[in-house]
Amino acid sequence: MNNLCRYFSLHVCLLIASCASDYRIHPEDGNSDILDVGGIESMGVSTDTQEVFRILEEIYDENGREFVDCMTVDEIDGTHLCISSTVSHMEKALLRASIAIEGPNDIPRGTVLSLQSAEYLETIGQFAGFDLKGNALVNFWNDVIRLCQLDSSFCPNEEEIEFFDDFVVPAYRQDQNIVVITVPLDLKEYRKIVLDHEILHAQYFLEPGFSHTVNDFWEYEVGVMDKSAITQELSMLYDVDDLVLLRNEFQAYMLMEGAKSNLLADWVDAYALPLRRRLLSNGNNPVTIN
Repeated sequence: MNNLCRYFSLHVCLLIASCASDYRIHPEDGNSDILDVGGIESMGVSTDTQEVFRILEEIYDENGREFVDCMTVDEIDGTHLCISSTVSHMEKALLRASIAIEGPNDIPRGTVLSLQSAEYLETIGQFAGFDLKGNALVNFWNDVIRLCQLDSSFCPNEEEIEFFDDFVVPAYRQDQNIVVITVPLDLKEYRKIVLDHEILHAQYFLEPGFSHTVNDFWEYEVGVMDKSAITQELSMLYDVDDLVLLRNEFQAYMLMEGAKSNLLADWVDAYALPLRRRLLSNGNNPVTIN
């Protein structure tokens, strides 16, 4: 694996793991090829995440090899953004972990599924992106290794082995307070929306002031009947008994781009702007992706 760092800005380093060893990009001037994930409202910085998507697409088109490339996002310390060539490739690497950690579709949290299980196969294709904490990922991986020794049907696939052994475990050894978020290239026009949603999850996980404000807003500003209805709608995909997960999904669906076309759209007019204003007034500017 070639780990070639190319700085799009001082904030983000892209690890080109799937390209030729002589692959380099030379910006024509200081303003080209900028990726500055976050801080748009507070910093007034113009960003170009589409440039990163374009570069990775070129690599994929040239060699046709599936890949996941990960980058650190300094605007939210501890965040690792992983961009995959396709939804299916990212699912092969992380879907089983996500099921065990978050417990969707009434699957009890902590359940490690066999790759051949009906529950696993039925969940394929339900999620466009993932947001998972490093300690939960490592705990899942330890469970997989243990179960694999008892029953080969639980053994990891090639994508899981590469993602966890080459990326998750080493990253966690360096910093145990990490969050991994993902977005696939082949979502095309929807990938920015997915990225916007997932990076808000990272902000909730890693910035105590942000999560405290969201928690207070949910507790004291969202009406009782709305809480019940929102919880019911989220229960279609998420384990709403996990209050942290519930609040985190609520804020991300309120603040993300395209909120009025997504889950919880019926409550965006009532709560999105008040929540954003509360966060801004407390100095917890929601990250925005351009």
